[in-house]
Amino acid sequence: MQIGHYHFAPKWWAWLAYLLVLLLLLSLGSWQLRRAAAKEVMLTAQDAAAKDEPLDMQQWLESALPREPIYDRAVELSGRFIPNRSLLQDSQVHEGRVGYHLWTAVETTHGLVLVNRGWLPSPADRSHLPAFVTPLEPLTLRGLWRPLPQPGLYLGENDCDRSLWPRVVQYPRLEELECLLQAPVANGLLLLAPDQPGGYVREWLSGVMPPAKHYGYAVQWFALALALTIIFVGVNTRVTGSKT
Repeated sequence: MQIGHYHFAPKWWAWLAYLLVLLLLLSLGSWQLRRAAAKEVMLTAQDAAAKDEPLDMQQWLESALPREPIYDRAVELSGRFIPNRSLLQDSQVHEGRVGYHLWTAVETTHGLVLVNRGWLPSPADRSHLPAFVTPLEPLTLRGLWRPLPQPGLYLGENDCDRSLWPRVVQYPRLEELECLLQAPVANGLLLLAPDQPGGYVREWLSGVMPPAKHYGYAVQWFALALALTIIFVGVNTRVTGSKT
């Protein structure tokens, strides 16, 4: 391409490398924008849920009609914890310390509901699991209904060994939970409200990256894409002709 005394003629392999890296940078920036938008929706929903009357989840479970998703809603559920059916979600950080999120199944007439009862610190010896106490009496539990947590990259667990309880998990899918618990499981997780009994540390937003940080990261990725383009054009542009 010739514009005046400037000749722009990258090699084919330079175009290929440039486009691949540019696509990666733009994809990362777009991903951060989507993350920021999702965080804004989640935080808004949690603020609203704290003020709303909780939905009776038992009625929702028992409804014969097609059930709409109720994620990010305040819900209330009556039942009993199953004391020997708890899961420990590994690698959960609170105030810089690694520990677990304690999930315990609650039995209902329409299957099981998993309740995240909060964070527990990991013992110094990681070969041991933290101790916890599970209430045995019937309880009415209130909290925020959320989708099952998902990793950035799912590697799969597929381990349905039911001989070890409590069981350490990472990001189990619904089918894996139903295999472990040998019963239908509601597709979600109840984050137990801080004022409810039977829980541990429940600062659900303490480890959540705010939307502003995601927007900042997006700007950085897009700025790198712009810098890459400027460098690519500069390196592959030559001045032609004589100066007068």
